[in-house]
Amino acid sequence: MFDEATVKPQLPTVEQDLPGGARRLVQKADGIAATIVNGAVAIEGGQATGNHAGQVLKGPRAAA
Repeated sequence: MFDEATVKPQLPTVEQDLPGGARRLVQKADGIAATIVNGAVAIEGGQATGNHAGQVLKGPRAAA
C-alpha cells in the first residue's frame, strides 16, 4: 500500500550483513505504508512483521 503523491526512492545504502561480511546494496522508499503478501502484512512502517506468507521465485538460471 502506498501514497501515490509521496512515494519516492531513498538514497541507496551499503549493508554488510551477508555471510562472510559480504556487501549488498539496499534502497528503501518513502510513501510506502505496507507490503502485503498473500493477504498477510509482511512489512509495515519499514519493518518486517515476521509474516512469511509467500515463497521465493527462482528463474531458470538459479542454482537448484
